[in-house]
Amino acid sequence: MSTQLPKFLLLISLVACLQVPTRVPTTEELQRLLKELKKSGKDYDAALGQAVKDSSVVRQFRELFPTKNFFFSNYRARSVTSQLLGRVPLHSRYVLSLDLNIRFNDDWTRVTDFAEPAFQLTEVEEIQRLEDGRLYVSFNGDSQKNFGKHEWDRLYEASGDFSVLGIQLRKDQPIPLFDEYWKKQEVGLLKE
Repeated sequence: MSTQLPKFLLLISLVACLQVPTRVPTTEELQRLLKELKKSGKDYDAALGQAVKDSSVVRQFRELFPTKNFFFSNYRARSVTSQLLGRVPLHSRYVLSLDLNIRFNDDWTRVTDFAEPAFQLTEVEEIQRLEDGRLYVSFNGDSQKNFGKHEWDRLYEASGDFSVLGIQLRKDQPIPLFDEYWKKQEVGLLKE
């Protein structure tokens, strides 16, 4: 899967910023817009690849929990904080998330600053298939764990053993339909 979702969101953002046209755009104008969209997609992919390589926390995250599921939130949004987000499934029951507030350079091609990471371990309680085929996911809010860099360092030193944080994972109790659910969560796969 590629970064089609961010490109689609960019297109929606561009369209939302445009006024209702009083004329039909020319072929040249449409080609220029398409070229800008393609460049933006390439910039996004390049910036994402660079950010994943430059962040020591992301490199550690991928070392312990191999995943390509990284993406930017609020890419090219100047009025809100951008984030680098990573997600990985664990034992077909949990989702471990990494969230980093970031800053981009002026042309949005490189991440220049990473804030302290925030982590969240979420447990899926149940997944039901609805009559129309969609999946309804219930999470166990009581078991949700949020932690920061200090706890991450301990978890990393323990090679991903959550018991060092007082968390006992149910490793042998997968949730039915979890793998199908997770495939739909892979929104921005890192290109390598």
